[in-house]
Amino acid sequence: WGTAPYRNRMFAVNLHNRSRLWDSETHNIATGLLYDDHRLLGATGDGRVFALDPDKGTTIWQHQTPDRFTTGPSLHEHMLYQPSDVGKIYYLRAADGKFGCTARLMAAITGQVAVGDFVFACDVLGNVGAFDKAVCDPKWKRTLDGPIWGAPALAENTLYVGVTSGRVWAIDGLTGHDLWYTDLNEVILS
Repeated sequence: WGTAPYRNRMFAVNLHNRSRLWDSETHNIATGLLYDDHRLLGATGDGRVFALDPDKGTTIWQHQTPDRFTTGPSLHEHMLYQPSDVGKIYYLRAADGKFGCTARLMAAITGQVAVGDFVFACDVLGNVGAFDKAVCDPKWKRTLDGPIWGAPALAENTLYVGVTSGRVWAIDGLTGHDLWYTDLNEVILS
């Protein structure tokens, strides 16, 4: 499966014989595609989240939001977490697109990761937070020392965030407290 956003196309190719299986017009595709339980999941810049049949390219479900999407969703335990340009993260069930709830930071979400019981997210104003995956409530939120342009990384309950100020932060994923930071004297974009 692939996307050709400049041509507003999505497609599937048989890798054995190199033949195109299907081709679908999709305007303003915002992301690459994720695969979960025989569904291709993606989003468009105009606020639509969707699931396609990977064999036929036909729509299984779609959910329209009032927001725009500039970055891709994350997937964990059959739930889709789609960030928006106004600081929201939409929680959708991957099987049927059923809307769960919305978590919120202050500005356009630049990246998120869903692990364990939480979704961790960053925004362009330097905010970072942990949100309960079941009910979208914030466990903690805080502001770092500059804009964040990349997704956070999580390992062993430590959240790592690079900030355009040049710092890399290690934050306790459960409490939001600093573990350490280091100043690299470089603009960090991811």
